[in-house]
Amino acid sequence: MKKVLLSIGIITLIFVIIFYAQSIRAKKHREEIESMCAQADSIYRQGFTLTGFSYSEVKNILVKEFSNNSLIDSFIIHPNEYPFDSIRQRHEAFINNRGMNIKNVYQFYIEGQKPYILSNITLKVQTHRSMLSEIFGCDIVSYQLNHEISHYGGYIDLKKSGYKFPWEK
Repeated sequence: MKKVLLSIGIITLIFVIIFYAQSIRAKKHREEIESMCAQADSIYRQGFTLTGFSYSEVKNILVKEFSNNSLIDSFIIHPNEYPFDSIRQRHEAFINNRGMNIKNVYQFYIEGQKPYILSNITLKVQTHRSMLSEIFGCDIVSYQLNHEISHYGGYIDLKKSGYKFPWEK
């Protein structure tokens, strides 16, 4: 009986040490990411959702980048041809080949729509948890789209003017 209790005690102690070491490692990793995030001025491989559009409307989206009210670049993005959510007609697009400076203003030109104006992007460290791990990322936590603040991070959603979700009709 004493051997069993001693074995259980040793195993418990080993688990406590492992979890404590993991906690210290996670805290150090978060501090490193926070430092990098505080200095970040660009985001890479940014994703966008395009809600309520047919593919023909969004197959070529012109993006203009402005710094201090001066046009500094323009480029085209192409969404995936097939919607990832056919009920809401949502296409997905990424800016893959370049970074986006979070201090700049971006205008997205979609056929038949007024330009979507993206500005004031804010980054913050967010926790990404799975069942077995906890990692940290420098993610978008807010931005302005057409002068309205959004606190939805991650993907930036460009919704077709006048579009209503099926449950809103």
